[in-house]
Amino acid sequence: MKKIISVLGIVIIFLSIYFLQSNFFSWFNIYSIKPNLFMIFVIFLGLFLGKEYGLTFGILLGLILDLFSSQIIGINAISLGAAGLLAGILAKNFSIEHKFTFIIIASLLTFIGESVYYALEIILSEAEVQLIIFIRILLIEIIFNDLIIIIIYPVLNKIGEKLKMMLEDETNYIKYI
Repeated sequence: MKKIISVLGIVIIFLSIYFLQSNFFSWFNIYSIKPNLFMIFVIFLGLFLGKEYGLTFGILLGLILDLFSSQIIGINAISLGAAGLLAGILAKNFSIEHKFTFIIIASLLTFIGESVYYALEIILSEAEVQLIIFIRILLIEIIFNDLIIIIIYPVLNKIGEKLKMMLEDETNYIKYI
């Protein structure tokens, strides 16, 4: 039952993020560049819940985004899935209790995820490579994402810890008895 409630909560958060991304940040942007709240969310899931949840939700949420907004189905799924998987892997090696560590990991994974997205878009749509423009957009997006993480980190940390507790297997408690 706790897992169902947790997954339902993740879906509700995703829908809220979709609303913010498509409405609020249409007005609040820097040089028409918006933060990637979906990337932040998938990285958050990977860091707190592990690589399996990060990968699974990254792919599922990416597919939903692809169906709503992308011309090429699968690009968001691959880039978000990769970011979620890598976040889960990095969570095993770094302490995410510190805001600075979370920001560094999010910056790195935003860079990787957006680079994967851009590379796939160029390959699959045969678009022209515009590296300088991409780097400018990427740097602004990373800074924007980091500012949002700085603001909402305490909430992310509390939600992440609660989700982690709710999704743990009950068998973990048996070994302490």
